[in-house]
Amino acid sequence: MRYLLITIISILGFNRVIAQQTPIYSQNYLNFYLINPAAIGSSNETRFMLNHRQQWVGLQDAPRTSGITFETPIKENKYAIGLKLNTDQVHLFNTTSGEFSLRYKLPITEDHLLSFGLAGIFIQKKIDFSKIRVEDQSEASLLDYNSSQMSFALISGMSQGVLIGLGGNPIVVTLGAAGLLFGLGSFWSDNLVIS
Repeated sequence: MRYLLITIISILGFNRVIAQQTPIYSQNYLNFYLINPAAIGSSNETRFMLNHRQQWVGLQDAPRTSGITFETPIKENKYAIGLKLNTDQVHLFNTTSGEFSLRYKLPITEDHLLSFGLAGIFIQKKIDFSKIRVEDQSEASLLDYNSSQMSFALISGMSQGVLIGLGGNPIVVTLGAAGLLFGLGSFWSDNLVIS
């Protein structure tokens, strides 16, 4: 048992984990466009929606996600266009994105439709270095680094009706410094403390 505990602590303590921050929506059943571009215009009406979610209310720098969506069907509801603006803030990381989406409905039978969606997304990620305290001044040069990264992404989706859908992960093209900023492991140091 003792060796198992030492092995687990060694594995967890000496490995670096890098992940992405994906906005979390709690009201996506009201607005399917938040999760799948093929769902825009599915209500057959022009819609403008606002959403906001703050997790862990009362804690400083708790995750906050806000968004605005606009969607409208065109050409007798065969096509639809959508616009989505998002901001997602988690402690010192801030992500802002804008998305333009197109949807096409393909009639399969008289009662069944298959929708295909494609979205182009502009993403800007920033780090607020004012929330980092430097304990060793030789590491202070890291704080002068460009704290913003921009990228474009494409995402596709498919849906049958409203309740059955498939959405893909974005294909991201990064502009500028190739991803040096947005994994904690990329600028982890024993002398930098996130406060």
